[in-house]
Amino acid sequence: MGTEDIRCRIMEEELGTFWPQWHVVKRLGGGSFGDVFEIFRDNYGIRTFSALKVLRISDAEASYSLSSGNARPYNAEESCSNFGENNIPEVFMNEIRIMEALRGAPNIVSIENFHFRKNAETNSLYVRMELLTSFVKVMSDRQRSGRQFTIPEVLKIGKDICTALSFCEQRNIIHRDIKPANMFVDKFGNYKVGDFGASKRMETIHPTHMMTGIGTISYMAPEIFAGRSYNNTVDIYALGLVLYQLLNNGRMPFLPAYGQYTVQDIDAANYRRLHREELPSLAGIRIYGEMIDERLDSVIRKACDPDSHRRYRTAKEFYDALSGHEVREDNTQTISTTVRTTESSHREPDPYQRSEQLNAASAAGYADHEKVYAQKEAGIQEARGEEGINLALIVAIVFIIETARKTPADHSRPRDTSAS
Repeated sequence: MGTEDIRCRIMEEELGTFWPQWHVVKRLGGGSFGDVFEIFRDNYGIRTFSALKVLRISDAEASYSLSSGNARPYNAEESCSNFGENNIPEVFMNEIRIMEALRGAPNIVSIENFHFRKNAETNSLYVRMELLTSFVKVMSDRQRSGRQFTIPEVLKIGKDICTALSFCEQRNIIHRDIKPANMFVDKFGNYKVGDFGASKRMETIHPTHMMTGIGTISYMAPEIFAGRSYNNTVDIYALGLVLYQLLNNGRMPFLPAYGQYTVQDIDAANYRRLHREELPSLAGIRIYGEMIDERLDSVIRKACDPDSHRRYRTAKEFYDALSGHEVREDNTQTISTTVRTTESSHREPDPYQRSEQLNAASAAGYADHEKVYAQKEAGIQEARGEEGINLALIVAIVFIIETARKTPADHSRPRDTSAS
């Protein structure tokens, strides 16, 4: 029996003590603070699946989290359904409050239930949530198959995560750790944000206070790294970096454009970015024949501006900028089609190919084509009318000639005088 099997068996036993109807399928992944499992239950003959996140910290780690400022004092006015406050570490309570505040919000991982258990000096929090696919897995699968994310796909990802961040802003919540590992996708292709363990309420961030460096270094904003005050734009910055990475063939800013790169390359790239060097331009990069233009490049790099005051102020602004790029692409296609139609309308149309040219003409040039064809048809009909008149005239002339030719023969016959 391997290590994974042992972990699953231990979790199955734990799960049976408080959610006995649920069973472990497999371990999906984990980190320094816990693991994530796929679980299922059978109810009325229907099998449903969920994800189970298990967080574990010791009493010493919980005390450190409190003293380092990663969690805030409990506010008695805030409610948390089905949870008491006794003996629950504040670092857990912080995540529970935030998940409860965002329950039901679009593009945020849906939470189903919680359970807390204390065993000796170990504190365990069990969070049952909807089962989704990790975006890291999606990226890995794309990299192995050699398939890049298209520009429309990147815009879709950006707008979905902006929607999630907008709801966070409505609840005065900063995620502080936006990255592919905390992004997920459902079976309908909707992208969502999860893992609010590093999140913080904005009202607890005082502009004169130095904040703790929570977050992942590769997606961290320069002001967090420097220990300066920050706000919701750090999430916009991190999302901008994710989109930059997707458009740059999976590579972060300042990494070598081609070939393998080392840990030293990653450290050097992070150093340049965190010390407020502006990101290299993406303009001109082609993805499956579609080129990143200067406007899209400016949208992404504005989100990642080293100066927080020059970034989008809200996730809604970033969303609108991404949507505006889509609208501009559609308009560009419409304009180019109109230009081609206008050019073709100046060519002399062939009256014997009327139906084919009308099908090819755009709506804008349709009326002009109709006028041209009407004139051509009128000329044809006029010509046909003249032909008819000429034919009738010829027939009449022939008839007169024939009559005249026969008349002298009739007068040459001798007259009958017997009657007189």
